[in-house]
Amino acid sequence: MAFHQFLVGTEFPDVAFFSILGMVATLVLFAVDDYRCFSPVAMFSLMAMVSYPIAAYLNLTLDCPIVRADLWAQAPKALAGYVAGVLASAAGVKVWRFLHLGKETGHSPKRWITTRSFNFTLVSIVFVVLILRLKLGVYFHSSIASFNFENAAYLNLCEHLIWLAYCGIFLQVYRYTVTHSRNDLGLSVIFMSLPVLLFLPSGSRMRAFGYLPILGMFYLHYERRFRLQVIAVIGVLLVSSFLVVAFDSYRGIKGLVDARPEERYLAFRSAIEQAREDRHSSIKVLVWRLSDFASTGAIVALTPERFQFRLFEGMSSWWQIFVPGVLRPKDSDFNFGEGANAALDYGISTSESSSSPVMLIGDIYRRFGWSGVLLCMFIAGYLLKSFESRILKENGLFVVVFTVLFYRFLFLLYAGSLLSAFTAVARDVFLIYFISKGICLLAKRTGSVEPASLYR
Repeated sequence: MAFHQFLVGTEFPDVAFFSILGMVATLVLFAVDDYRCFSPVAMFSLMAMVSYPIAAYLNLTLDCPIVRADLWAQAPKALAGYVAGVLASAAGVKVWRFLHLGKETGHSPKRWITTRSFNFTLVSIVFVVLILRLKLGVYFHSSIASFNFENAAYLNLCEHLIWLAYCGIFLQVYRYTVTHSRNDLGLSVIFMSLPVLLFLPSGSRMRAFGYLPILGMFYLHYERRFRLQVIAVIGVLLVSSFLVVAFDSYRGIKGLVDARPEERYLAFRSAIEQAREDRHSSIKVLVWRLSDFASTGAIVALTPERFQFRLFEGMSSWWQIFVPGVLRPKDSDFNFGEGANAALDYGISTSESSSSPVMLIGDIYRRFGWSGVLLCMFIAGYLLKSFESRILKENGLFVVVFTVLFYRFLFLLYAGSLLSAFTAVARDVFLIYFISKGICLLAKRTGSVEPASLYR
């Protein structure tokens, strides 16, 4: 009844219809995956759901949609692509489970927790990343201060290091879910606050709190006390939403290029007060930040009328992702930034400095059309279910570390290009596997692990 009234009461019934259909399709995907909240399937679809049907739905609650008018006109096509992709992924999961019927077991690997000192050691890597970014001139977001693009080649190293530091946060939270100790809770809060405080002046949302949504789902999975689950989910939603708006206001403050650290913290405090006072504008900023789905609609509308399907164009050089950058041929036409270029070509972005993503479903469509979307998303669902079956066979400590490192790709994969998805699956997953094994080996060799059963 509520959905019916919403459909007949809105100026954009087609967008409302596909928004509701998209949410239902996502529920179908979760149901096929047995409602696992921290599975690869769930993490891949969660942010996509927020940025497609939920974002579109939130636009309808505003006086006027925050999405640019020409992009908003194509919103139904974007949402239709999302529905097709999600249902295809659900079919992939269902086929995997059918082929492995009877082979899935309730295997529960032995649970190990790491010591507080080991977790602190990992978290302290965040200081190394801070110093590296400052020395290399890549600490500040380019919208508020100078950014040394010549040193951009070191960003991958910094990214891997900071996620090692985040592993310390996750391992400490995991320890708390086992011990229920107040000391472990206090350390968890301190560790969680550290990246926010250190990278708050940088203007980079991903560095400061990009791990929080994954941490929320992580805690929801391992915490068995329902009351704390509810508190954690609400807390993560409120803090993440508030920081998204505050960072956007902070980036808009002028005269921060030569500001001292204390002046930047004061400026961020002003941004927080502004976000708190102007709640109506803050809601609009939040909805705008979530509304990446519009990119897919533009691509579907302009292909193949204005731009022909790319098919396998440029894919012959994708083998180069296995070659380190310093050894890669200098005359290579391998383009990691093709998603950003596509956003410019289709008019989704208005400048080279814009961060508007091309979206995975949109990039698949501009290559292969609807049949490609169905096939690729089917394969995605099948592969993610396969990953899950193999990860859960390992010991509990490895599962924690691997999922933290791997889910950072899954959580952003919805917004990337097909190339970025291929890179994450074909190369990065192996790097993450060996890093995870190394951390587990180091923890055991240094005597930094304890059986979780000691605290039961």
